[in-house]
Amino acid sequence: IYRAVSELITNILKHAGTLIGNIEISYASNEILLNVSDKGAGFDTNAVQNQEIRGFGLNSLSERIQNFGGVVTINAAPGVGTDICLTVPVRMNKEMIT
Repeated sequence: IYRAVSELITNILKHAGTLIGNIEISYASNEILLNVSDKGAGFDTNAVQNQEIRGFGLNSLSERIQNFGGVVTINAAPGVGTDICLTVPVRMNKEMIT
């Protein structure tokens, strides 16, 4: 999760054309919910999903989160900004709780 947040912040600084972003993290129903957003340049999500943009960091980030059983939701549009939500399950055993 730390690397995911780090990569998403780097993406804002490199690509969004803004220095302002928003990070929200919460925990509910044995899941960590992480939302990173900006009101910057945005991008065409279809191009990323179709992997037309090779080497795009969001593709590898999405694969890593999915390996943990998580989900990545990307909402973006050119000129509007980007909103990325990561949902990652948390599995705890009884020893961790007590």
